[in-house]
Amino acid sequence: NILWPCTEKIFNCLKSKALVFEEENACEVEARVAAVRGMTFMCSTLSASKRAEEQSQVFADLLYGDILPCLLETINDYTIDNRGDIGSWVRQASMEAMEISLFALGTIAGEGEDVKLSSPQGKETIETNIICALIKQSLEKIDRIRHAAFMHTQKILASGNLDSRIADCAKLKKIYQQSPNDCGKANLFDTLVSILRLEKYRNSAIQGLALSAGGLGDSVSQTAVKSLVNALEEGGKDMLISVSWDLHSILAKNVGTSRVVIPVMRTVDFLFSKADLLNAGEEKFFESLLSQTWANTRNCRDIVLLQVALSVIANLTYASEPIFTASLYKLIASLTNRYPKVRRCAAEHLYMRIISFEEDEEEKFDVDRATELVSEISWDTGSAPVIKGARLDLFACFGMEPPKKIESSKVKVAKTDNA
Repeated sequence: NILWPCTEKIFNCLKSKALVFEEENACEVEARVAAVRGMTFMCSTLSASKRAEEQSQVFADLLYGDILPCLLETINDYTIDNRGDIGSWVRQASMEAMEISLFALGTIAGEGEDVKLSSPQGKETIETNIICALIKQSLEKIDRIRHAAFMHTQKILASGNLDSRIADCAKLKKIYQQSPNDCGKANLFDTLVSILRLEKYRNSAIQGLALSAGGLGDSVSQTAVKSLVNALEEGGKDMLISVSWDLHSILAKNVGTSRVVIPVMRTVDFLFSKADLLNAGEEKFFESLLSQTWANTRNCRDIVLLQVALSVIANLTYASEPIFTASLYKLIASLTNRYPKVRRCAAEHLYMRIISFEEDEEEKFDVDRATELVSEISWDTGSAPVIKGARLDLFACFGMEPPKKIESSKVKVAKTDNA
């Protein structure tokens, strides 16, 4: 009786504490967790106390219009501080709130009342979007989050009352079916990687899987990569192309976000080395990938991101024209990056590409001179004038015109080399 008359005000108060609006409150993770748990308690209380059809409609409108859209935002909390990924606490609380909220909707739908279950998101039902968010978490890097997402999704799918509003629900139930072996696994990648066959959920699965596969080479990363490669081998060329375009779209949406871009680029790198993307890919995809990878390097101060981007660009130098020339040009252009480690990384990739040239390619370019320049110049510790001259010579060896703003780019090198 106290809660029903002021549900909107209570929700707005909880929402103001649950979301990160400014950097100042980014570290107030305990308050955000408490606010999300408050929404969970609110849903449970309203669901148990509704008595009339009018209350059911008010509750359904609150879930669709306010609570569930808010939870779709809180589940993307990736705040990090000296304690680590503190946003994971909010994500875990959000998943529990999602389960309780969808159970409440299922209860309303199962009661047979004349209640309009409407989603403001158009053709995509909000129930499907909730499942997408949970699938992403089911394949991410942290074991605790991955298992929690798996169990919450499994319970939602088992409820049954919202099957008609969840896309490919029957296929998802087979993937998430109760299995003691799956629940006891240290990872769930082999179990869930078959979601890649479901077009509606593939992008969400790839978002989570890429964050795991593109990690730092630990056991989780290795297992995720193995599962992804096996799934792509079973799915064939069409699956590989679809997954590659999904990875490209993630790069396009997250330009400058190192937390996402670095593991996604590493995953693309794995597709080149382990899934034969070079022979399966199309010129249009390679062109878009090169453009998007280069876009992530502009004004970038993250050395690791720059190094991973150079690895992707180096792989593209093995493609046919015009991708070969465009990627080789960008690799040479990176030899005057402001960071010594990045210059050395670019030189190493360039050297490996040069020594792998075929005879017909050696006839087209001055390979001997290029090899001499790349191997003898100290790209990380050399002086700016020497590096500048060597890069100009390398452009000449491959018959390329240097960038028009070449002089201004060298000033940065000269200033930062002494740092």
